[in-house]
Amino acid sequence: MANIDSLILKLYDVNAVKFGEYELKTGLKSPIYIDFRVLVSHPVLMNEVKLSLSRSVLVNQAMHCW
Repeated sequence: MANIDSLILKLYDVNAVKFGEYELKTGLKSPIYIDFRVLVSHPVLMNEVKLSLSRSVLVNQAMHCW
């Protein structure tokens, strides 16, 4: 979890994490919004997010395969 915590802190540091009341496209409301558009200005962090998401997808895929 340390990697995820570190990644979240980095996203917060570049103002990608927003707090407030946000209405999502689904109509649900959320107190937190992550604006990934900010990452265009932070390519190293964008790569870290990409790698983390890729790892998560691979792990979840492996867990659901039989």
